[in-house]
Amino acid sequence: MHNPLDTAVFDIITLNPTDGSAGANKTIAVPANSRIQPVSVQFLFTADANVANRRIFIEGFDGFDPVGRTIVNKNVTAGQAIQFYCSLGITSVDDVTSNATIYQQLAEEIYLRVGDSFVIGAINIQVGDVISDIAFRYKQWVEE
Repeated sequence: MHNPLDTAVFDIITLNPTDGSAGANKTIAVPANSRIQPVSVQFLFTADANVANRRIFIEGFDGFDPVGRTIVNKNVTAGQAIQFYCSLGITSVDDVTSNATIYQQLAEEIYLRVGDSFVIGAINIQVGDVISDIAFRYKQWVEE
C-alpha cells in the first residue's frame, strides 16, 4: 500500500452511509485494502425534544484513541435540527439568520487505515438524537 504522502495517485470517494440509530454516534469504517484522508462531511443532527446541551464532534479513531477531533463550538438545544458542513480549509461560521446551518473546519489532515474509523457524534448524546443525511467525502489510496 502506498503511503499517502508518497504518491499523488488517489481516488475521491463520496459515501452516503445509512442514517445513524437514534441515540447513537455514527461510525464509518475505513474500506478494506485502503487508507483514507477525510476531506469533508455533511450531515443533519436532530436533537431529542426533551434534553438540551449537546456539542457535536467529528473525529478519526485509530482503534485506541481519537485522532483529529473537531468539536463544533455550538450548543445544540432540545428539539433543534442543524445541518453541519465540515471540511478541510474552510472558515468556521454559523448561519446566524436561521441558526440552522453550521460550517466548520475539520481539525487537521488525518489519515486512517483499515481497522480505523471515522465518527460523527455528540457529547451528551440522548436517546432521541439522530444523525442523518450523511455525505462523507474522502481521498482513498488503494492497495495495489
